[in-house]
Amino acid sequence: RKRFLPEDDEKLLSAIRERQVAGVKVSWGAVADKLASKTKSQCLRRWRYLAKTQASSVSDILADKEILFGNSTPHWSREEDYKLLSGIS
Repeated sequence: RKRFLPEDDEKLLSAIRERQVAGVKVSWGAVADKLASKTKSQCLRRWRYLAKTQASSVSDILADKEILFGNSTPHWSREEDYKLLSGIS
């Protein structure tokens, strides 16, 4: 299993932002298609890692809950999101 390189992270975030601009929910299969050597599960895991460890650099994506969750309404406030992603209890 190959590690994610900085170029892979850029492709991953670019693919997520493309969906954001198009106004459609993130499809991890579609994201993985942009990274030929990664599966949708690997992309989702990497996104979660980036969201947790680099929240400030992906805050634009985190703020757009509709692309992450679709039409379902997330039951988390921004404060709860922050606490969850930063590991604060």
